[in-house]
Amino acid sequence: MKRSKTRFIAFICNMVIVLLSIVSIVSYFFMPFWKVEIALNVSGETISELMGGEEGGESNSGESGGEGEMDLGTMLQDLDPIPLKLGIELKTSYILSSYSSGSKKSVHALIDDNINSLINQLYGPLNDMIVGVAKTMVKTTLKETAKETIKDFYKENQNAEKSPEEIQNIMNEAGITDEFLDTEVDKLVEALTSEGATTDSIADAVIATLDDVCTELAQSDNPELSSISIDQETKDEIKAEVVEILSEMADENGNIDLDTFLADFALQMLKGEASAAIRPINESSSASAGEEEVDSKEQLKAELRSMIMEKLPDDVVDTIVQVFQIIGYVIFFTWFTWFYLILKILVKLKMKNNAIKLKLPILLGWLPYLVLCLIPSLALSLLKDPSKLSFAGESVVKTLSKAGKVLNTLGLKVSFVSASIVGFIIAIVLFLFVIFYYGRIRRRLKKIKKGKIVEDQFIGGGKDNDTTPVVESAPVQTVETTEGNK
Repeated sequence: MKRSKTRFIAFICNMVIVLLSIVSIVSYFFMPFWKVEIALNVSGETISELMGGEEGGESNSGESGGEGEMDLGTMLQDLDPIPLKLGIELKTSYILSSYSSGSKKSVHALIDDNINSLINQLYGPLNDMIVGVAKTMVKTTLKETAKETIKDFYKENQNAEKSPEEIQNIMNEAGITDEFLDTEVDKLVEALTSEGATTDSIADAVIATLDDVCTELAQSDNPELSSISIDQETKDEIKAEVVEILSEMADENGNIDLDTFLADFALQMLKGEASAAIRPINESSSASAGEEEVDSKEQLKAELRSMIMEKLPDDVVDTIVQVFQIIGYVIFFTWFTWFYLILKILVKLKMKNNAIKLKLPILLGWLPYLVLCLIPSLALSLLKDPSKLSFAGESVVKTLSKAGKVLNTLGLKVSFVSASIVGFIIAIVLFLFVIFYYGRIRRRLKKIKKGKIVEDQFIGGGKDNDTTPVVESAPVQTVETTEGNK
């Protein structure tokens, strides 16, 4: 094998290194420089407190919800924990724009983009919360209406008073169980969240469900209930109540707009107006927007942006810009460690020994990942299990244990994502590449250049530690024989 072939192999390896270096640099523009993802389970009780509710479903003023309002306090207490996942990210573009003349725009861009992202992420959990409240409300309404119907039926037809326990037994025997009610409620909620739902269509569906409950009672094994039904007057009253409740999440034409309702409900929570009762969308929107009609989602974003900016005076914004610029210097240095490889490869392109050292990016090209991901993850791990820090002292372990219990109770999980993970992975790949292959190529080319070996026997299976010069033997001369000589 000739030297040129070894140089060609080194050249191919160098092109792979150039490609990996470019990927490491470019990844900062296609992935967030740093993203913090928080996942936790939010209980109904926590949501009630955030809305200003107190024990017993009362508002901070101590007054219960009035007529036409749903008391959310008790309903929220019974909700299953809602999984909430939020992410806040810092993009490389924000950092680079901090060096421009309008450097404060980088902070504003950071706030605007994350507000949009947060609101979109909140919509799912908010929808789950509203659906959960709706299920609780409808199930309670169905159950209480069925009990009242049975009670009134016995009182009017048999002049008998049934106790709550007897009524519950009658319902159980007739098959009006929680499982039956849950099935009926799921149908109603599906209709509520479907496209084209209106207050009247949902109210009619509620009445139809009540008729199904009465049918189940009438067809049960109890002959006393064979003629049970809900009179039209009661149906009209229930329908009017349902329409009134649903009007809070509908427009003027009665069309239910759940997205608008969610945005407005979040806006009420943000302003501290959503206490223990749901207020109508139109009322809160008109109160805050005046005569001009404003999209609730955009209004929510504007309100949240305004609240954040109030907490960020100009001097704080200037400080954030300076932090961005310092981070930018770290990014530039990280990029340099990778660009330096490309530069060295170009410089040594035509040299006899065209292999290069890869120490700089292997040692320093992944430092942002160490600072932004590895160290914070390790700190959280120790916080959840402080026993690993027993050497720091009993008082430290106790303090961290309290914080760890809070995190475990909330089911809080924090994860970190960074574009620097690409550089970290490539640094590991290059480290292994140098140990098992590229380093041997480089040492062989170095020996060839110094004349320690004449021919390259490494690639063909020679030993790397063989420094004995290979002496070329003289060609063997052959003498042709003739018949006479024989």
